[in-house]
Amino acid sequence: MKNPKLTVIIPTFNEEAYIGDALFSVAFADEIIVVDSFSTDKTPEIAKQYASKFLQRKFDNFSNQKNFALKEATGDWVLFIDADERVTHSLETEIKETIQNPKHGGYKINFPHFYMNRFLYHHSDDVLRLVKRE
Repeated sequence: MKNPKLTVIIPTFNEEAYIGDALFSVAFADEIIVVDSFSTDKTPEIAKQYASKFLQRKFDNFSNQKNFALKEATGDWVLFIDADERVTHSLETEIKETIQNPKHGGYKINFPHFYMNRFLYHHSDDVLRLVKRE
C-alpha cells in the first residue's frame, strides 16, 4: 500500500490537563478523532483546535466509545491512545515504518501509565493499539 493513512482515536472525559500534549504527540497523523463523553472542563475547546473530528457521545463503556469513533475514521490504519498517553518520536517513526510495510493486521503497543503527573515505567499495558482497517 502506497502512503497508507493513519487515524488516531482518543476517548476523553474532563482531560483538559492532558489532551493538548496528547494531540501534539500525534500531530503527524493524517486524521485525529476525539470522542468526548460530554466533558465539563475545557477538553472540548482544546480538542476542537487540533482534532480533525470532535465527536460527543454519552459514555457507556470504552469499547463503544472507540467503535463509535472508528465508524468515522477514514485512515487505512487506526491508533488508539488515551488522553494521558504520549507518542514519542521513536514510536512515531516505528508506526510510520510499520504501516508502510506491515507484517500483521494489528500491533500491541506498550504505553507506560501516567499517575499523579509522573510516568510509571515499572507497569504498563500491553494492548492492541494499532490496527489495520479492513
